[in-house]
Amino acid sequence: MQIKGKGNAEFVIAVCDDNPKVRRKIAVILKEKLSQESFWWYVIEFESAEEVLAYSSCHNNSCITLLFLDIEMEGMNGIQLMQQLVDSNSVWRIVFVTNHTENILSSFSIKTIGFIVKPIMVEEINKKLQIVLNEWKKNKSITCKDINGKYLVFKYESILYFKADRNYCKIFFLNEKGLKIESILLDERIGKLEKNLLDMNFLRIHRSYLVNLLHVDTIHEKVKIDLEQVNLPLGRNYRERAKHTFLVYVADKVRERI
Repeated sequence: MQIKGKGNAEFVIAVCDDNPKVRRKIAVILKEKLSQESFWWYVIEFESAEEVLAYSSCHNNSCITLLFLDIEMEGMNGIQLMQQLVDSNSVWRIVFVTNHTENILSSFSIKTIGFIVKPIMVEEINKKLQIVLNEWKKNKSITCKDINGKYLVFKYESILYFKADRNYCKIFFLNEKGLKIESILLDERIGKLEKNLLDMNFLRIHRSYLVNLLHVDTIHEKVKIDLEQVNLPLGRNYRERAKHTFLVYVADKVRERI
């Protein structure tokens, strides 16, 4: 087993394949892609399904976010390992790697997001990784401090945008039923929020506004939010970068569905 990565990881990705050349090739592709992210991560390499089970039993408080799993292996194969993991919290998502497409139907479970047929292609690895990254970020929560010093937790997908208010910042978010926009004044500066949320698809569109791209409908002269027809100002100095970033974000979403 080999572990390489960045800091105390919150995003753990594993490759299980008894072919060392295939295993290392996938790991190298993953590390190159993850090196562009600002959060903590690491990549683990396993030679067998038994190693994955041993790791999981010794790390009860941590979870492998994404497992690239070979189907045909000596000893326990990938399908058998998946069957042992399907009801546990030790692995969140699985991508199967195989030489034989006839095994594909047997590989599906609630944790399976797809499969890759050998020989390994960089584009396929990155595409599957990006799908999980987007889902993982969407399920993350964000903790902010209000003006009374109380720490509040917001689900990523509930946040619409932040608006600067002198030395503070106001957060606009959907209530628990998702039917009404609410706001709270935070003891946060918008510049610091922009830096901290860089890897979660928040975009600075104005010196006073930071928007969640998940809820942006269009960017033209103004930024239109897809809920309740909210229109936010688009700063002149932010216009070109905001439009480009939004187009790239939309293109990535389209590619995920192909």
